[in-house]
Amino acid sequence: LHKMIAFCENISQCRRLMLARYLVDTSYTATKCDSMCDNCATNQSRKIIKMDIAEHIRTILKILSYLEERDEKVTLIQLQEIWRGAAKKKVEGLNFTTCPKEFPLSYRERILSLMIAKDILKEHFHFTPYNVVSYLKTGDKAWKFEGETKSLELEFEEEEERKKRKLNTKDKDKGKQKETKKQDTSKKPKIKELHEIPDEIEEISDDDIVEIDKTLENYKSKPVNNNGKN
Repeated sequence: LHKMIAFCENISQCRRLMLARYLVDTSYTATKCDSMCDNCATNQSRKIIKMDIAEHIRTILKILSYLEERDEKVTLIQLQEIWRGAAKKKVEGLNFTTCPKEFPLSYRERILSLMIAKDILKEHFHFTPYNVVSYLKTGDKAWKFEGETKSLELEFEEEEERKKRKLNTKDKDKGKQKETKKQDTSKKPKIKELHEIPDEIEEISDDDIVEIDKTLENYKSKPVNNNGKN
């Protein structure tokens, strides 16, 4: 599962190359992809920012350790909100550096997802009759960031470019949906016009109309019982 998270979070490496390495195929190279995966197709237009996130990881671990000492449970969303400085009541008395104000939500989520994938954080699942809640705890590899020497680089896509690309993708998808609807409409059988109805349909004769009138007269002349039924 963690390898799958790492695969999804990777925004620069060729997807096909990653799959080939997972399947121990050493002959495959990224040039063979020919821009068929999303990363290879957008790498030239993307603005990728590389950042050392070790200090942010140490801050997050500091917050989590503080909560664990007090037997407080915290979800991924709650942890990123505390780190952002929006829920300081949970960690009142703890001195820590909040994440930079210019950090968008996508950056914060990306860092936390990487920490889970690398076992720096681990998920503890709590089952109830109605749902499953995932709480975060210190992972087995958190000790690597106890000192100040450990560094870890992570790639981010420039936020404005990411938003533009998402909007372009949505517009393309909407265009495809409209085109599909048009094609579906054109395939539907058209309702025949009146002049296209075949002449073979049997017509009601005058004798038939007389018989129908007689039947209706007989029906009306029958006495009505107390319940209002014939």
